[in-house]
Amino acid sequence: RVFEPSTVTVSMFLSEVSAAGEKTVVTIYEDACRARTRTEIPGKTFVTEWEKTGVFSRSADVSGVGDHLIEVESDARTKYLLKVDVLPLRLKDAQQ
Repeated sequence: RVFEPSTVTVSMFLSEVSAAGEKTVVTIYEDACRARTRTEIPGKTFVTEWEKTGVFSRSADVSGVGDHLIEVESDARTKYLLKVDVLPLRLKDAQQ
């Protein structure tokens, strides 16, 4: 649930990676699914980013207040822990 315009970040911490797969798709929807931000990442990029940084993440700004659907689709063969962070835009702007 988002209470004001915010940046939503989806992070995945991987373990036991046995195949990168063809692609991973992260989709972050606005409230009531009226719009979406869809990011498609090639499988090799997905795993390489995780290997370099220890986490794979993608972000999107949402303007609506309320519930937001988040979908992650992947054919990678791995176990993962999924984390979602919400940072209000007013705080993000203050950090810059």
